This record gives sequence, C-alpha cells and structure tokens, in this order.
Amino acid sequence: MSDSDDEWRIGGLQSLQSDSRSTAEVIETALADAERKDDLPENYRAIAVPHARGTRDVLTAALALCGSPDPKRRALGAEILRQLGPPERTFREECCDALLDLVRHDHDRQVLIAAVFAFGRLDNRRCEADLIALRHHTDEHIRHGVAFALCGTEEPASVQALLQLMEDPYARVRD
Repeated sequence: MSDSDDEWRIGGLQSLQSDSRSTAEVIETALADAERKDDLPENYRAIAVPHARGTRDVLTAALALCGSPDPKRRALGAEILRQLGPPERTFREECCDALLDLVRHDHDRQVLIAAVFAFGRLDNRRCEADLIALRHHTDEHIRHGVAFALCGTEEPASVQALLQLMEDPYARVRD
C-alpha cells in the first residue's frame, strides 16, 4: 500500500467521522438506502458513518435497532455492529453479545445473514459454537456467512466445520 493510499484511507475515515448528521439521521438514511435498487457506492456512506464513529452513542443506537420488531432495523443493527470503530474495533464484547442473541433467537433470514456475516469482522471466537451449529442451515447465504466468519480460525471444531463446508453444493460457500 502506498503513502497516497494511506492518506486516502485516513482522509476518508476522517470525513466519515466528521459527518454532521446525528446518529438517528444517519440510521434513517441507511434504512432508506437499503431500499434502493441501484448499487452505487454512495449508498454505503450512511452505514460507513456509524462504523467510522464507533462511539457509545452509535453502539446504543445499534443495540436498539437489534431489539426492534422490524427485521429491516434488526438487520441494520447487525450491519452497524459488524464493523464498529475502525481502525480499532470498539465495544467488541457488547457487539458479540447482541449478535449472538440475534443468531440464537431471530428467525428472519436477512437478520440471520447480517448477524452471521458480522461475526466474520468481529474476530471474537466465543461465537464459534453458534456458527458451527449453522453449518448445515438450509439457506445457502447463511452457510456462506458461516464459512466467511470461521475463515482463519485454528480451533479444531471450526476447522472441521470449514472442511465440511468445502463440500457444500453452493459455490460461494465452498470458496
């Protein structure tokens, strides 16, 4: 990575962190962006802002989203918890607790997919048993998330689950 790449990343992070909108405004924008059919890079700015802030205020808002009766809000809560606080993760244990609760109790497909993929960015190994339990899930996207989240682990049970997932009928899971 060149010095100019580092400068761009730092400048981009500072730009996101200094976004003048409130956390509530950014969340509402992110919810609206999730409904958009186009896939433009600017659609992701609203979700990148709370990631970049990584504050207690953002954590509190994300946890409230995870407890919402609306599955779209719960999925957004998981998405926010996925990468809270770059370059250094913030509130790792609180994020893990909330995501584990979603994986264990939520039955909405999009919420489960968001929560399972979030574990791949959390790097907290106490979630591995719950991920391993989902390796045979009927939904290929959830199995893909399990493979993503377990990637890089050295725990024997997780390695065994990854070996099983390498035989999955869905190519993205195998890869």
